[in-house]
Order: sequence, then structure tokens, then C-alpha cells
Amino acid sequence: MKKFNYYSQIFPLILFLLFSFSAAHITYSQNGWFKIEIDPTYNIKSCYFINPETGFAAGENGLIIKTTNGGNNWSKQSPEFNSTIYSIFFLNANTCYAAGDYYSFLKTTNSGVSWSDTSFGSMPMQAIWFTDANTGYLAGFAGKVMKTTNAGSTWVIQNSGSGTQFYHMHFVNSTTGYISGKYHTVIKTTNGGNNWIAIPPPVFSHYQTIFFINAATGYVAGALGKLFKTENGGINWTQQDPQTANWIESIYFINENTGFLVADYGDLSKTTNGGATWTKTTLNTTGDFMKIFFANSTTGYIMGLNGTMFKTTNGGNPIGIKPISSEVPAEYKLYQNYPNPFNPSTKIKFAIGTPLPPFGKGGIVTLKIFDVIGREISTLVNEQLLPGTYEVEWNATDYPSGVYYCVLRSGDFADTKKLVLLK
Repeated sequence: MKKFNYYSQIFPLILFLLFSFSAAHITYSQNGWFKIEIDPTYNIKSCYFINPETGFAAGENGLIIKTTNGGNNWSKQSPEFNSTIYSIFFLNANTCYAAGDYYSFLKTTNSGVSWSDTSFGSMPMQAIWFTDANTGYLAGFAGKVMKTTNAGSTWVIQNSGSGTQFYHMHFVNSTTGYISGKYHTVIKTTNGGNNWIAIPPPVFSHYQTIFFINAATGYVAGALGKLFKTENGGINWTQQDPQTANWIESIYFINENTGFLVADYGDLSKTTNGGATWTKTTLNTTGDFMKIFFANSTTGYIMGLNGTMFKTTNGGNPIGIKPISSEVPAEYKLYQNYPNPFNPSTKIKFAIGTPLPPFGKGGIVTLKIFDVIGREISTLVNEQLLPGTYEVEWNATDYPSGVYYCVLRSGDFADTKKLVLLK
């Protein structure tokens, strides 16, 4: 009797369903970021991911949306709040906090099924951060900083020493935190907010975003492309060139050397040497970028106005699709990866034959990686390729040992190979 292989039988069906019913349209770019088309009326201000698959985004008109499959589909949440939400923060898989207009604090403890809303007045709270399950901070208009030690049941106003508008905050531990804001404002606490001191960079600007890697090393940026770095907790600042003169909205570092920033008009810059140099990429979008967030070292998201959403699954690195032969193959073919088993990288070769209708001179080719239950975890290729033989590398550093599937598709052609990652 022939042995029944469950995954070999069910996996093609899983892939068919994924390709047939995905709600988000995805287009890919050679710069390592692919665009996810969502509702263009969504003006997103903030996002937060607890893992590469699960995250929330929030924005204007009380918008809160959630994904559990890496942005392929989004479900709209229904908080009883219809004003702008500026900042969102995950504590764990179930508990999420948000800050918005009217000094508002929103909270869910059931992963977004229901939300509670507490309002403290008529001005916006634009930044939120929790250092543990009970201790959190809000910051916003008129220099307002508030602290809770009971998970948001009650809040105490702190003396920030400033009367300006705060935009963003970042805590590196339970006592040390930083806040940036309008009119050349950067403040710091080292005792859980009991005292705040001003530590502004030497050049005047509105500082929209702040990110600290540790208590000493951090970055602040904002209007007119102003970007500064400190390596001593804000005592001294060094100006850097982000390769953009547009308003910088968000910074994120995945380690001490590699970081990203996004600015208005679709500007994205990356550094791999701690900000000594930055390289700019302009992504194809009509909406301003508002937030960049990485769930791990390879999977990151950019979100913004007019339904703007981009994703990378390779750390924002240019896709190295290497043509290894220009001869027209007799057929489409996906070769077995090598090495296999592998750790942590493997090369995948594929052949593109005479294009199938309706693509004419070149077919739209996709090469994607799925896990054993059919979840898409990485897109290696999604573009028009001329006939020839190509090779691409997949780095699985951030994925656990196990069986994965590589799927090549173009027109009516599809083929699958099994990959084994052993760590």
C-alpha cells in the first residue's frame, strides 16, 4: 500500500487558497521592500508588531487594524473612539496600549476584541511607552507627561520642565527614558520620571522621533532632515547626514550598527555603520511615511498616509537575483536548493523559459518561502524577468530549524521544492 504523505498532498491546496484569497495586493521592488496595497483612506500614524506575523496599526478617525499573517490581511478593530491615534505599544500578545487626541489612553487586554478609553482633557497625547505590566508613560501637548503604576487605572502628572508639544518617547530600562518634541526639545529622565532634564542637540529643529539602542547611544531626528547621534546619553550630539532634507518621521535600529529612518515623500535611508554614512532609497508611494518598525532583524514594516504600507523580509537589503545564464531554457524549472539541509543560508536556482501568455516578452515571476503549515514567510522574487537562468540566496538566520517550501510561479507554471533548515 502506498504511504500517504499528508504535507505533500495538502500543501498544494494550502498554496492555492493563499494565492486565491489574499486580501492585500503585493508588488515587489529590487530594493528589498515590497508594497502592500491596503485601503487608501487609511492614514496610519503608528504600528507595533509582537512577531513577524502579528501586529497592529493605528491612525486617523480612530483607526486600529490588526494582522495575524504578516500584513497579507488586516481586520478593522472597533474602539469607541473616532479621533486620531498617534502611538501604539504592545506589552504582550493580548495587551496593547494606544495614545491619541483628547489626552486619550486606549487599552485592550484581549488582543483587540474590545478596547477601553480614558480621556484626560482636550489636547492630544502623542507618545506612549510601558516599561513593565504596570508602569507606563504618556506624553503630548503643552509639555504634558503622565505616569501610571497600575496599568493605566490612574495617572499622575510629572513635571517635564517644558511647555512644548512632545512627539515621541523611548525608554531603555525601567528608569531611563527620553522624549523628543517641538521647538528644539529633547528631555531625559534617569529616575523613572521623577525628574526630567533638557538635553537638546546643538542645532534648532522640531525633533519628531527618538530612538535609543541603550542608555548611552541614541538618535534624534525631525524637521528639514536634521539627524543627531549621542554616545553619552545626550551630553554631546554629533550631526549626521541622512541623505534627505525632508521631515524625518521615524527611526528604528535593529542592532548597534544597522538602522533605518523614514521621511516624508517616500524617503527611506539605511545605515550599516552606526550612522557614519546613510544610503537613501526612494520608494514608490504617494503617501508620507509615518512609522518604521522591525519585528526581528529581517522582517520590517513601513506605514503612513493614504494607505501606505511596505514590508521587507530580508532586512531591507537589495535582492540579489543573479542571472547565471542568458540562454533561453527549454522549460520553466525550479531546481533543488543547495546546500540542503542548510544553515543558515541556501541558494535557489530557477529557469524561466519562453514566457507564457499574457506576459509577452517577460513573465511576472514569484519565488516565495512558506513554512510547513502554509504560511508565507519570505518573498525572494516578485517581478518581471526575461527568459534565462537565475539564482537567489535565502538567509534563514531568524527562522527555527524545520521543513520549509520554496514555490516558483509564473503564469500557469508552478513548482515546489522542500528545504530543510538544520541549526
